[in-house]
Amino acid sequence: MRKKSRNHKPDYDAVTELLGEMILLAIMLLVVGIFASNVSSFIPSPKEPSVTILSEKSGDIFSLYHKGGDSIPVADLRIYCNDKLVPFSISPASNSFSLGDVISVEGVYGNERVKLVGKRSVIFQGIIP
Repeated sequence: MRKKSRNHKPDYDAVTELLGEMILLAIMLLVVGIFASNVSSFIPSPKEPSVTILSEKSGDIFSLYHKGGDSIPVADLRIYCNDKLVPFSISPASNSFSLGDVISVEGVYGNERVKLVGKRSVIFQGIIP
């Protein structure tokens, strides 16, 4: 058993160490917070699709052939003839316009401006002879 000392003086050395650790912890939290708020600028933005397209006209049917590049979801595609949205079909039927696929538009007779538009950009545009 320990004897009680009558001349007991408080020891404040542990308080100084604890205060130092609390300050270091606060500085680290501040640095991590600043880094986390700036990390979003390092994330690259989504890239635009890159596609090689061959166009062909036969009668009143205009076709766009996917010859290489990125696959594009069909839900993101729109075709405009003279700035009017027109329906199109894709073969073989799938959910994406990818290598080897063909998009066909009926009712195109010539001297019309055609645009294939994706979600964020114009993928193809031209004037049909």
